Amino acid sequence: MPEFKDPQAEKHYYETEASQEEFLTWYQKQEFPNYPKPALTVDNVILRWYQADPEETPQLQLLLIKRKAHPYQNKYALVGGFVDKNEDAYQACIREVKEEVGLE
Repeated sequence: MPEFKDPQAEKHYYETEASQEEFLTWYQKQEFPNYPKPALTVDNVILRWYQADPEETPQLQLLLIKRKAHPYQNKYALVGGFVDKNEDAYQACIREVKEEVGLE
């Protein structure tokens, strides 16, 4: 395992460059803050009908992101994440869509 002086560089390496096995080994050794239990998360299922040509049949499309970091790096996922303190689920859905795909 490489040695790092900068914690952010270390985190970036294991989340984006290391194998998933290396990431999981590193992750298990981390000391993370305690989150409230249960912690609330949101996932967005965003659908649209898309018709490129008026002569074609409309296609149903699902908005997904491609994960940039481990776990499941380069796999597709729904847009979502943790609900922040003092935020309701609706606000979290709006924030996550804006953060992850840039839509308002």
